[in-house]
Amino acid sequence: MKKIIFSMIAMSFLINQCAINRKHRGNIIDSMFNHVTIVNEDNSKTYINNIHGKYLVFTIPEKFQTPVVHHISYKVCYMASYLEGESDKKWTQNINAFSDRIDDVNSISLENKYKMQSIYFDRYCAQENKYYMNDISTLKKIGEYETTAFVQACSNVKNMDFSGSFETLIVNFQTPTGYYSLIWVERGPVAHNPFVIDKKKWQQRLRQMEPFGVFDTFLPKAAGSSSPLDETAPAQH
Repeated sequence: MKKIIFSMIAMSFLINQCAINRKHRGNIIDSMFNHVTIVNEDNSKTYINNIHGKYLVFTIPEKFQTPVVHHISYKVCYMASYLEGESDKKWTQNINAFSDRIDDVNSISLENKYKMQSIYFDRYCAQENKYYMNDISTLKKIGEYETTAFVQACSNVKNMDFSGSFETLIVNFQTPTGYYSLIWVERGPVAHNPFVIDKKKWQQRLRQMEPFGVFDTFLPKAAGSSSPLDETAPAQH
């Protein structure tokens, strides 16, 4: 496992001797500003970004593009990775990354974040078309931060820019200043109820995003160590 040393000029920070928990070719294909993208042997990409003072790390599976930052401000950062050949104008799958700074730090909890996402879900999915799977993973904590993972699905979308169904894998991280989220969305045709969420498919996709997490100053060690990323293995059912 090689060690990668790189600098983030725009944000004036340095990650020293970072060992990625995947076999990689060491090809840094993008190190502009405050992020870096590294190509792995399986053609996935490990993406590292300094957002709101912490390092968000996750793996972009093969056939997905490097994330595009759509919005960034003092309080919110949003980026998305689309399948090759797709864009924000027309897509079937994307992997989103969000960061939300919260002014009222006493209100920060994964339960409150779940409620906020459920309210957003209500805007475009009628109650009779909603489906949830909350036991997608045994994931509880990565490093210092509480974590949860679940799937939302809607068999027939309303009030959106497309007609059909969708499934969404959501991984939330709670930090002292707010939340970070990884969200894998897949669109499909209108589905008949009851809609069945494919648990094995989403567990596999959760694995495809490994290693992932939010870290203060460093990345975890290589595979086989006491890396906090070892805790991300989904439950087997």
